[in-house]
Amino acid sequence: MNERHVLDTQTFVEIVVWRLPRSLRGSMHRFKYRLALVSNGVCVLRYDNEAGKGDHRHLRDSERPYRFTDPKRCWRISGTTWKNGGDEMKVVTLQVASLDEVKRRAQEAFRGRKQGARITFASPALLFKLMTAKRWELIRTMTGPGR
Repeated sequence: MNERHVLDTQTFVEIVVWRLPRSLRGSMHRFKYRLALVSNGVCVLRYDNEAGKGDHRHLRDSERPYRFTDPKRCWRISGTTWKNGGDEMKVVTLQVASLDEVKRRAQEAFRGRKQGARITFASPALLFKLMTAKRWELIRTMTGPGR
């Protein structure tokens, strides 16, 4: 799972989850993950398990270990690919979704179900506010003809 959920023009939540064949050094589970809240360009809260450090939480400038049990605990405290000549092309889905829907997809990712890459917006108004004409032009150029 690789998802950025836009809450407003200055704030987003980013959730990245990989299921690994074996646990990372320092972790007792088979996930590599990053759950972050970013506001005004500053990461104010992040949970992750960088290799060797194990599960830990960043709250602004402080870093502390915590006991990972499941993804729900993090929230209480606080894609598809295709082959083209050997190169992987990433499909990113843009959509409007509630934070509850984003959390549900994250829980599914922690169960090992692929979720793909997404950029979601908290409301249609926010999507249209942030997707300027230049950004739409860039998306059309990146997707190529017939898309």
